Amino acid sequence: MVSLLNNRYQFQKTIGQGGMGKVYLVEDTFSGELVVVKECIPKENAQNVIERIKREYQFMKKIQHPNLVSALDFFQQQGRYFIVMEFVEGMTLQVLIHSHPRSITLEEQLHIAQKICDVVAALNENDIIHRDLKPDNIIVQKNSLEPKLLDLGIAKAINSELANITKTNTIIGTPQYMSPEQIDDKMPIGKNTDVFALGAMLYQFFSWQKHSPFYGGNIISTMDRVLRLEVPPLTACMNTNNHSVVFLSKVLSQALQKDPQQRIASAHDMFLMLQNRDITSDGTTPKVGTNNTPKRNVNKGHSTSRLRKQKALTSKNKRPTILTYLAVALSSLLLGIFSSNFFRQSSLENNIRVISPAFLQNNLSKTVSLSTGVISLAISLPPGIVEIHTHEKRIPWNQRKTQFTQEVLLHYGKNTIDITFLHNSGQYYKLQRKLTRTQEKNTILFRENVQRLAKTQPDTITPLKLQWKFSTQDSPVTFSPLAFKHHIFFGDRSGIFYCVDKHGKLLWKFKSSDGICGYGSIFDNIIYFGNKSGSLYGLDIYTGKQLFHCFLGQPQRFSPLLKDGIIYVNTDMENVYAIDLKTAKTIWRYQSENQDEFYSSPSFYKDYIILTEYTGKVLCLDCKTGNVLWETRIQRRCYSSPIVIKDTIYVTSGNTFHALNAKNGEQLWQCKLQHYIGGTGICDNNTITIVDNDGYIHIIDLAKRKIKQIIEAENIGKVGSSPQIFGDDIFISSETSFCSVNMNTQKTTLYHKVKKTTKNYFEYSSPAFYEKTIYVGSTDGYLYAYQTKLVHYDFKVNIVSGSLQGNTYQGSFSYNPEKLRGKGKEEIEATTTKFTFLDQVSIKTGNITFENGIFKDLHLQDSTKNHSYGINDGFGRDPKYFRRYSEQFIINGKSFFAYLNPQSMLDGAGTVTYTRK
Repeated sequence: MVSLLNNRYQFQKTIGQGGMGKVYLVEDTFSGELVVVKECIPKENAQNVIERIKREYQFMKKIQHPNLVSALDFFQQQGRYFIVMEFVEGMTLQVLIHSHPRSITLEEQLHIAQKICDVVAALNENDIIHRDLKPDNIIVQKNSLEPKLLDLGIAKAINSELANITKTNTIIGTPQYMSPEQIDDKMPIGKNTDVFALGAMLYQFFSWQKHSPFYGGNIISTMDRVLRLEVPPLTACMNTNNHSVVFLSKVLSQALQKDPQQRIASAHDMFLMLQNRDITSDGTTPKVGTNNTPKRNVNKGHSTSRLRKQKALTSKNKRPTILTYLAVALSSLLLGIFSSNFFRQSSLENNIRVISPAFLQNNLSKTVSLSTGVISLAISLPPGIVEIHTHEKRIPWNQRKTQFTQEVLLHYGKNTIDITFLHNSGQYYKLQRKLTRTQEKNTILFRENVQRLAKTQPDTITPLKLQWKFSTQDSPVTFSPLAFKHHIFFGDRSGIFYCVDKHGKLLWKFKSSDGICGYGSIFDNIIYFGNKSGSLYGLDIYTGKQLFHCFLGQPQRFSPLLKDGIIYVNTDMENVYAIDLKTAKTIWRYQSENQDEFYSSPSFYKDYIILTEYTGKVLCLDCKTGNVLWETRIQRRCYSSPIVIKDTIYVTSGNTFHALNAKNGEQLWQCKLQHYIGGTGICDNNTITIVDNDGYIHIIDLAKRKIKQIIEAENIGKVGSSPQIFGDDIFISSETSFCSVNMNTQKTTLYHKVKKTTKNYFEYSSPAFYEKTIYVGSTDGYLYAYQTKLVHYDFKVNIVSGSLQGNTYQGSFSYNPEKLRGKGKEEIEATTTKFTFLDQVSIKTGNITFENGIFKDLHLQDSTKNHSYGINDGFGRDPKYFRRYSEQFIINGKSFFAYLNPQSMLDGAGTVTYTRK
């Protein structure tokens, strides 16, 4: 669908599927509020369908009631009709009953029931019959438990049109909630038709049953039960004589009378009965508003005799009634589906089985990860299946066909496959499978399609040590590595794409048609990347098998974007493509007017694509059409990818950093940098960190809109790649080296140097982090894997005495083991020491004691005095020491911990445990 409906409603997501179209959550751009749009696409009986949706809107506008979803707007667009309604957060009554049984009290249930009756009464008093009341059409709001009535799609005005309701070959309503008069066209339909539906729905609600009391497993059986079954009292169903349940039982029994004359006369009367709880002295419920005609018992014998009469009824001038249809169906089923269930459900279950996919062959819940989200379901059937019900439709079935196939789309998260098979014996079998489809992130470069790069960890890891390096046989690594699920992916100038594990062992490799450089994306266990000849590939991350290929004809080296089965990608030259992932066919192509080059990866902003041209043009394209929503001009030499945060775009061009309004491209602010920029920045705590071509690091404060700090990296060569941040260190891969720069000390640490082998800045890859390992592709033909040299410990003190008894004091520290000799007693400085007490966090310097290379104690330095405090077992001091000295730690000038200090209100001692990470 178009992303902006009626030039007002901005599409957010699809939230439902109805019989005539979809239901969308949208933003009203006039008010900024979320609303719901119900779509109607007329197909068969188009005029009737159009009249139906217009009628639904008119009814919703006419009735103003707090428990009826409000209609806000109605419009037509491109042959489709739309109703705009208020957005209500909550769950349907059906979901409440099925998924949260007995989660609310009887009093709360009664409150909900009263409100439902009240809103139906409002409809009836305006001469409107709903005709499709059911739990799926009631939404219960999350916090207030206020119900809201949805869907007046088949509601009808009480006028001459009612005479025509049953004069078509369709059944109006949901069979298990229908009244007898909706099935038997000999019976008049009036206002208390909705009372019967209320009775069936509320009976199910109060008894917490999964279905209406009339549910029979298939349509024919269900309609017969509506006509014949005398529902047992609610007290019998709930097995209680609770006074309130006795009262409700009498109300519902009266609402479920087959004869409309004996039924509660209106929804308003039913509301009054529930509101007043008016029980007479003899324990019966007064029949408020019922007709004064004598009560006629409608028992099974009466219904059967009526059914027999209907069997014999024929007419040349009038269609057979629905009851006649039922009777014919009964006679055709030799033993009769209503009189006997002579097959057990398990007899069908033994003959209905899943052939494929294999993981659905048993009924256990499964978690799967699928590339496309579509599975081809094949089910073996016994002869005699007459109808199949899926979520979307009812399928008439040839009884001789014994295999059913269907494509099933699985959404991310929890899915339920629910298919019901009806047999000519009157039996049915419901096949149900529960699946959870896991959602993969696109890449670490485009985290959640919003941020270009993000700071990885809060703790520092420097200094580093080389763990391993993988050789590409002297071919420069020109594709920035990606790490995902313990697999590391990278490519080289010769066109080979590699996958290695976290130990540097080759898992697979793939030979492409030309050199690979730049960036890729991972989505649904498929890695997508391009090469210099213009081929775009998609490989299975586990096997390297090619699952997707599309030839673009121009060099492709930028991270693709993926969304809703479409891959969006731009080439070096002037083209941007939207390509169908299933067919590899182009959906649309955008071509730059002046054949300007694209030298950066695109980014998503809602349902739009943001990208930059080398000449300084920033574009916003519609994902659906490729049309330009807006464009704006900034400085030339634009090599960096846009970073989109909320409604702001951050991008560098030349030596200027720009902030733009994502809605219209308007420039918000800018600041000058030292030199030209070749890479993209990193988002971290309301700052963006950028490294320019000459190695100057710029930390830009987004709130204050200015440069916060500039750090010069020493002698690292030209930089054209994006950096990474880990803790307080910035890691940079340049044309001749890989190094880190500490933001606090501004010290540069060099890890390896290489000879300059290329003049193309874009052949230098950016580093990547994964589980405290940093992977660096280098032009000397190696992928390097570095890990921290530091050893990390957590510690925890349980205070067991003094006024602070029962509190805990915990923290962490690290040290470089290379500083140890390993002999005798040694003391080295702790690299980082952080501790928390009483919800306050502090960082202190400290020393660590070793004996023969084995860790013993940590000693923290006081913040105002210059002596150490041990926190080993028993704090390393004897009781005499505590009596002589006042020891305490200080945070913000306040004492929070002390040992036997007579001048302090705080004292305590405890035991410590250390845990190596």
